[in-house]
Amino acid sequence: MRKLIKLIIYSISYPLFFTFLKLGIFKNFKICKISSQRIGHLPADIFGYIINYRINPELKKINVIFFYDKVICNQELIKKINQNLKIYRYNFLFDYILNFLSFWNKRSYIFDIGPYSLMKLSERIYLDSKQYLSFDKDDNKKINIFFNQIGINDTFKWICFHNRDDAYLKKKLKSGWPNQFRDWSYHSHRDFSFESMLDAAIYFSEKNFKIFRMGSHTSEIYNKSSNKVFDYVNSKYQNDFNDIYLLSNCEFYFGSDSGINVLPILSKKPIYIINFSPTQIFNRTYEFIKTPFIFKRPKIKKTNKLLTLSEFMNTDCFFSTTSYDLEKCGINLQNNNNLEILNFAKESLNEMQGKTLSKEDEEIQIEFDNLYRKLFIKFKLFQKNNLGKNKIRISPSFLRSNQDFLK
Repeated sequence: MRKLIKLIIYSISYPLFFTFLKLGIFKNFKICKISSQRIGHLPADIFGYIINYRINPELKKINVIFFYDKVICNQELIKKINQNLKIYRYNFLFDYILNFLSFWNKRSYIFDIGPYSLMKLSERIYLDSKQYLSFDKDDNKKINIFFNQIGINDTFKWICFHNRDDAYLKKKLKSGWPNQFRDWSYHSHRDFSFESMLDAAIYFSEKNFKIFRMGSHTSEIYNKSSNKVFDYVNSKYQNDFNDIYLLSNCEFYFGSDSGINVLPILSKKPIYIINFSPTQIFNRTYEFIKTPFIFKRPKIKKTNKLLTLSEFMNTDCFFSTTSYDLEKCGINLQNNNNLEILNFAKESLNEMQGKTLSKEDEEIQIEFDNLYRKLFIKFKLFQKNNLGKNKIRISPSFLRSNQDFLK
């Protein structure tokens, strides 16, 4: 019945479209709906496109009509974007045209912005790109008011912390998940508690960094919030402007692999990821992000037996991006513990301060990279995904404490 209704709706306007097509009105025109619901997709897609547009003459031949989705994740970010590119607010007509083109399989008139994402840039192009999230004197005055309100009056450096949970998607997007899923829980394998980050937060604060726990919604409250380790996400000071300013001007980012880390990446700030999904490690071989990270350990759900790398690679869910696939394989992902995160925090700060790895640390990183590539070939995983040339940089302390995984 639904298909019949769509057929009737989109058949009405087909003669008009065909006439415009014959007249050449749509020549070199495409339409694109921007995924503005989530703070990862929005800046990655738009600024990635802008960077590509400046260096790709083929893109300049295409006239793209961009428009936002109904939900906007951050209004201040929209202001920054609109300084660089014309994007229309959501309206029914644009959405109708897009759905009409999809229904009649006229995809040549739909612009796919995905291949131009920030995360698909080469390292050289990324490093050579300009600073798009800039802030003026008025912005600095505004953020200083916030700092004074929470009792910070001196010059300081800060680190942005983030732990992923499902609160944002549940509160902000009550629907909209892909059709094959029943809700947003297909992302749940990426979640973890802020509690596991506390030792690392205290360590950084003892090194004279302020810690801001970032996000706009969360299901977990940190009851000991202070101006040293500030539970910003649950504070009355959380707002769109503070979000993008803090993330864009932090010393570095430390936390989940959620899209929120795109803002420090865009501002060329280092990111140090914890609880990374082991199913996505291969991505690090061709992305320009070269900072080390630590990942969740896969284990058998029934027995709690931790899997080795070769055992995990030999499953049907090694490249899975959903918790449902992992469940079908009978596999859970074990979160990083407090000590693993603390040790990684120490290594991250050492790297930030320009300290080089010891010979032993370099050797164990190389050992993992070599093993990963060897097993990738053994299990013929290149038939599904390719590996890039970048060395996989896992935290040495994490690898030493998880030697049983290196088999």
